[in-house]
Order: sequence, then structure tokens, then C-alpha cells
Amino acid sequence: SSHVGSSRSPHRFHAPPSVLCQWTQRAMDEPLGHSPQNTWQGQEQAGGCLESSLWVTFFEMERRRLQRQACGRQVAHGIWSTTCEVSIFLGLFAYGLATIRMRFLGHKEDSLRYLALPICATIGVVLWALYQSLTTRENVPQVWGKTWGWLLVVWAVWLYEPGADCHFAPGASGFIFGESQVGKAVFTLFLCLECTTFLLWLLVVKLYPVVAQRCRSRIALRLFWRVQPCVPSRPGWYSYRPNGACCSPKRCHFHYDGERDAYGRPHGHGVWRDDSHHGEVLDGEWQSGLPVAPFVSRVFGSGAITMGLRIGYGTARPEGISACHLMPVRPPGAQLRFGVVGVECSVAGGFLAFLPQVSAHEELASAEAAVLDLLGAASSLRRRQHSAYLPLPGPEARPEAAGGCSWELPPGAAAGPSGWSPSPSPASPRVEDSVTALVFVHGFNCPVDWACMRVGQLSSLGKLSPHCLPFVFSWPSGRLLSYHQALQSLPTAAADLPRFLAALRDAGVQEVHLAAHSMGCELIAAALPQLEALLDCTKNLLVPGGAGRAGGQFRISTVTFFNATCPGAAFLAETLPRLLRVCGRLTLYCNRDDVALVGSDLLFGRGKAIGRCTDGIAHESPRVDVVDCTSMDSNVDGVRHSYFDLNAHVVADFQELLRTQCGASRRSRLVRTSMDDQSNVFAFLAPPVFVNW
Repeated sequence: SSHVGSSRSPHRFHAPPSVLCQWTQRAMDEPLGHSPQNTWQGQEQAGGCLESSLWVTFFEMERRRLQRQACGRQVAHGIWSTTCEVSIFLGLFAYGLATIRMRFLGHKEDSLRYLALPICATIGVVLWALYQSLTTRENVPQVWGKTWGWLLVVWAVWLYEPGADCHFAPGASGFIFGESQVGKAVFTLFLCLECTTFLLWLLVVKLYPVVAQRCRSRIALRLFWRVQPCVPSRPGWYSYRPNGACCSPKRCHFHYDGERDAYGRPHGHGVWRDDSHHGEVLDGEWQSGLPVAPFVSRVFGSGAITMGLRIGYGTARPEGISACHLMPVRPPGAQLRFGVVGVECSVAGGFLAFLPQVSAHEELASAEAAVLDLLGAASSLRRRQHSAYLPLPGPEARPEAAGGCSWELPPGAAAGPSGWSPSPSPASPRVEDSVTALVFVHGFNCPVDWACMRVGQLSSLGKLSPHCLPFVFSWPSGRLLSYHQALQSLPTAAADLPRFLAALRDAGVQEVHLAAHSMGCELIAAALPQLEALLDCTKNLLVPGGAGRAGGQFRISTVTFFNATCPGAAFLAETLPRLLRVCGRLTLYCNRDDVALVGSDLLFGRGKAIGRCTDGIAHESPRVDVVDCTSMDSNVDGVRHSYFDLNAHVVADFQELLRTQCGASRRSRLVRTSMDDQSNVFAFLAPPVFVNW
């Protein structure tokens, strides 16, 4: 399943321009010019605070900054694992350490000499937490929550008296520390510190972002954020206090440089620069003052890099893009719906805890409109090498920090069929050009937006070529308790896949790479008769359409299955020959230890799934590759079922497969598992994650 086996929870944020406050609309009544002089006049008209055309942009970028500040980065150990660590430490070692203490120091005494060691330990742990808070500035409430928990364990162990504390007198009130007054004081102190940390977490993470987003007014800009122009000689630069004057003693700077619309709002290509710790340098596309995918963003302080991509989808399911009905239902005669969503994903540095997320959603009338939209996004990505530099004005400038806020995408952001193009040139989106699409079919228990986030993570982490347009085909996949019903509904849902591919063909797509995960692989298998008919129908025909469209043969170049649920025996006997009739190459990423597939095999008795088979396949072996992922442990959770978009080795190999369409024997990260040079079973060239020297 697309949800089972994933430790991440999707964070969805939809911010359409229609929800902007009424004051932002009034602020746009008078258009501003494009010259620096007119921009500076706009600042004066806004009362010397911030030009009205940037109000929407400032508050949106402040919302993004607050989201990064509040949610922080992904961490290796969460609150539950930390609680288990503290509990195990207290339960297993408390008695032993207390006994050792008694042998060297005797019975406990309420004196400074006796308490010197825990006091030193407390100072050391607090200094470490303070260092973590000041240097990383991420997950600060969690750091201090851990600190108080560990210190409570240290003091509980040190003040524990095995003989006295295990036998309470009638009416005694001692809990961990017995009747010791020092112990009670220590316990009360740490309890108060934990409660204070929790209240501060509620204030900073939950309450403050909500209040800041609701106080969108000129008074808030002037009195809370203290926004003001830097110097008249540098029009467009502003300084502000990110968290208000009380919490941000040092002023930070922000600036927008790029194209604008008739009202002076950021529109088109532009770069936003903010040198606060949780600020960002965002280089990409803007629409009516708001950033829209595609874009690249780098967090100023931590260096975390995120990418925004546009992902197309097609579906006939009745739910909205974020919903997933308990029972898989496809209304009779349902028509395909098309749309495009913007997806933001972490790609380098610290991975932000709230990503991936959907930032925008637009329903479209046809597949052609979706293809044109994605072609426009691809054209924007190919248009130039992205490079951002952050000059800071005024005496508080930090020019040495600007070098850390630059990045470059490799020359060749536009790829052709033969590989990377060294000099990409701008191109207008044209359906008449030859177009390639990646179509992903999600698995069980998966809404549309989550599938789009998976494809966005796969595309951004693997740097898939903009030449290949990403699409999701979504089907009614049910919920956790309707697995059997989802299996039974596959033949009905499978009929929509050829219709979706035919719509892409009619929109100008000539080459398709099909990829599927889990039960989505069975949907492709169920759709094989219709896929064969679709390819036979277009085998020797030109793509139909109006004037200006170039014809060509529609083809499915590759089919890739990740952890497929297809029963192995039936797959090898019936599905495999038909799959090879509709595609040029079949790749199976398998894992013998896939817990979800093991559970499915045991519960439904359909035999061993092909996603767990790592034996060679003799049928037309040059066109079939089996990639054994059993030994992979990087970015793989305990279920081992849903890691294809996060494991760097799988992502890189999939990217190379799409780019070159070569067999596994010619791809750079794979090696045969057998001495037989005809074997088609391969493993990754990757050490276990725990190996180091």
C-alpha cells in the first residue's frame, strides 16, 4: 500500500489566492510602475513602511518562514522513542547505579559535596542543550523536553535509596525520591520545567503562527515586524524583525527582484531573498504576489534546499484530491477529471518535517490543458541555470554569508532522448513537439494528493528530466479495512487507465513510462487487454488532432513495478508475456522481507507475491530485470514496502532507467547477484548503513 510502510504523514496546505484578506484587494486598486523610482514612490504612499504591492508577498513568505520555524527538520528519534529510552534507562540501570553509588559514597546526604556530581552533570547537559538551540535553531522545544527528562533520570538515580525508598511508612507521600526534601524539590523543579517547555511549545508552534497570519495589517507591519526601507540608495530592500521587536533584537533584510504585473506584484520569474535564520532564497515562478511551482528554495540559516514541482493527474474517482473513501467506489459512467497540483519537497540538507506538501491545486478541463501546463513548467526549469546571490545593504550587512546562499542546477536541466543537453534554451510550450510522460499508478489506500507528493519527491530527489512530464493516474483505492474490496474492484478501475493514456496521446504525448507501486501493479495487469488494443489502434497511425500537431507512434517504453502485489505464479504464466507485448522493458524492484506483502500472502492465500520473488526470470530475460532490494536499509522503514521515492539508490537507478532505457547490466549502480552472465537478477552497489571506518 502507498500508506503502509511509510513513516511520514502528509502535510497538506492549500493557499489559493481567493482566500486572501479583503485589505489585500483594496491595496491593489492602484497599479504601481515597474521602475525603481515608481517602486520607491509606492513605499512612500504606503506610509514609509512597505509598498502595498508587496503586502501579499511579505505575509506569504512570513507564513512559510513561520512554518519552518515551528515544525523544524526531520529528526532520527521522535518523542516516543525518547520516552522509551528514558524509561529503559531508568528501569534497567537505576538500581545498579544506586548500589554502586552507595559502595563508594555511602548513604545519601543532603550536602553540596554529595550533590556535586549531579550538579556538574546538570550544568553539562544544560550547556549542551543551549549549544544545540543556538547553533541549529531547529526543534528547540523537543531539545529542552529531552534535556529535562534526562536530568530527571540523573537526579532520580543519584538520590535513590534502595533500602529506605522501597519501604514507605504508612501515609508517606514520597514517589520517586522517597521522603527526601531535596528529592521532592528536584522533582517539582523538573516537573515545572517540563510544563513550561510544553506551554512555550504551544505558544510558539501553535498559537503564534495563527495570530501572526491573522494580523495582516499596516499597523502590524509597522509596530510588530517593524518593517522599514533600508536606505533610499537601495530601493526595494527592507529590514524587519522576524518575530517581533521583543524576540528579535537584530534586524534582518528581505528583497524581491524579478518580474511584476501591472499592479507591481511579483508575477513571472523572480527571486526572494530573506537573510533571517529561517528565511529563504526562493528562485522561481510567481503569480499575483505568491510563489508557485516550479521553484528552488534554500533556507538561509540551515542550508536546507527544497524544490517545488507541478504534477499532473487524471482520475475518475468521486472523492476530492485529499479524501479516500472507506469502500472503493467508481460511479457508472464516470468521466476522467484532470488537474495539476504544486508539490514542495525537501531535496538536500535538513529535510523539513512538514514536507512534502501540496501548495496549490487547479482543476483543468482536459488532458491537453494539463500537458500544456506541465510543458510551461518544464520550459521555466530549462530556461536558465538557477543562481541566487544575497547582497545585504547597510552597516549590518553580512557579505560573507551570501556565498552560502547560492546554488546551481547542472547545465542540462533540459534533457533530450539521448541524454543531457549542455545548453538548454527557452522554449514555449508546444503540444506539437514530441512529448514524454511518466505515469505513476499508486497502490492501495492512497488519495490523489498523497500520490502526487510521492511522485514529486521521486522527481525532485532523482532530478528527473523536465523533458519527462510527471503524471499520476489515481483510482478508487479504498481504506485499510477494504483491501479485499479494492482487489475485487480492480477490473472496473483498470478500464480508466487506457482512457487516460489515450487522452495523453491525443494531447500530443508520444512516449510513456509506466510506473506502479503495490496494488497499482495489479491494476496495470488488469488493464493489459485494453492497453494492447490501444497500442494496436495507434501502431501505424498518426496522433489525431487539429492543425499543427505532429504525428508519431504512441508507445510505452518502460514499465516499472515497485513491491508489486501480483501473485507470482499467475504473473509469470499470464501477465509477463502480455506486459512484454506492450512495453520495451520491464523492471521489478523486489524485497523478500516486505512485511506488507508477507501479510497479504498470509491473509488472502494468493501465493507468494512477485514483489517478494528475487529469482531469475527466464522469459525473454534480456528485456526483464529483477532488482533485489532486500539488503537495502537506507531510508527504509520496518515494513520495507514504501521507500521507492526516498531511497537514494532506488531513485538514482530509476532516473537512469528513464534517461537511458538501458538494461540493468548497463546501469551504473547495479551488479549481478549470480556468476551466470545470463542472469537478470541484480543488487545495488551499496554498503549497509551501519558500516563505517
